[in-house]
Amino acid sequence: MTKRNSFSIFLVILIVFIAIANWFANIFYLYWLIWWFDLVMHFLGGLWVGASGLLIFSSIKKKRGSQAPVDMKLAFTVALACAIVIGGGWEVFEFSLDRLLIAELQSGIADTASDLLMDFIGSIAGAYFFLRTELIVTTPSENRS
Repeated sequence: MTKRNSFSIFLVILIVFIAIANWFANIFYLYWLIWWFDLVMHFLGGLWVGASGLLIFSSIKKKRGSQAPVDMKLAFTVALACAIVIGGGWEVFEFSLDRLLIAELQSGIADTASDLLMDFIGSIAGAYFFLRTELIVTTPSENRS
């Protein structure tokens, strides 16, 4: 089994875990009973989004025939960009449901900011784990011109 396959399996297991945890959290009101549960879920979601974005980015790069190594800064930028798009989209979704259905999904700006922060931290962790599996070859600083 290749590192890419192992990492893909890890991502599938992670998203299944996130889905099951979210299901239980909604049934048993964990988001309302445990103040930090939402933060953990956003961290895990950010980790999944960042790592999945890099896996897709790496696959597209490979299919286009590029053998050039990807800079570590680019890897973290891609992961953060994925977290910004998906995390920001999720917060817009929550805001919209709050307004349309008079739901209570958001508790104000502090909740939104902490959710996005955990998304970003999770995506950085996802990029780190992705790079540790050596799916993206980093270029040493002494080889740069």
